[in-house]
Amino acid sequence: MKTGKFDVPIRIEQLPGGVTATIEPKTMNIMVEDKAKKEFEVTPKADSTQLPEGFTIDSLTVSDEKVKVTAGNESIQKIYAIEAALPNDVNLTENYSGTVTLHAVDSAGKILPAQIEPSTTHLKVTVNKLTKDVPVKITQKGTLDKTLSEVKTKISDKNVTLSGEKSALDAINSVEGTVDITGIVKETKITVPLHAAGVSLDPQEVEVTLTPVKIGS
Repeated sequence: MKTGKFDVPIRIEQLPGGVTATIEPKTMNIMVEDKAKKEFEVTPKADSTQLPEGFTIDSLTVSDEKVKVTAGNESIQKIYAIEAALPNDVNLTENYSGTVTLHAVDSAGKILPAQIEPSTTHLKVTVNKLTKDVPVKITQKGTLDKTLSEVKTKISDKNVTLSGEKSALDAINSVEGTVDITGIVKETKITVPLHAAGVSLDPQEVEVTLTPVKIGS
């Protein structure tokens, strides 16, 4: 077949019995090109709109650094990049790792027809989260033993690091943990989990040393 632009007729085949149909338009314009093959580097891509406020991208990596592309001779000249783009429905609140489809695009980002081998790759996106250090506050609950005047607390980590979106971090000025002093009559170490809404914590728990003080001491 010759190369170039051609108007070709469109026809309908294999209609069920008794069914008729018409086509509009009756022809379509197609481009016939000689095939060309070329090797391209894969460009990983993530849009800044997919990052929460205050987050930045630390690294973008793909499992296939180069791919083989087959396309029409004219089309392959227009290929600006082979993109491994983060899916549009992904919000980078955490690091991402997944398989994505590769696309050939021109300089304006328009997808071009091309056969890419392999057609998918594994994309990893590492993000730098917005962080904030806040103090840990320990609250006591339960019943103080009648022989004690108080139970003193000592925390293994006086501060924790929060990570998350700016609005969530702004709403938190401290993190609380609770210890039950019921039955405490001698020095005791307790692991206390910490929680805060909408953010990640490091560490997620602290060790609290409970030291009972006898009445009259």
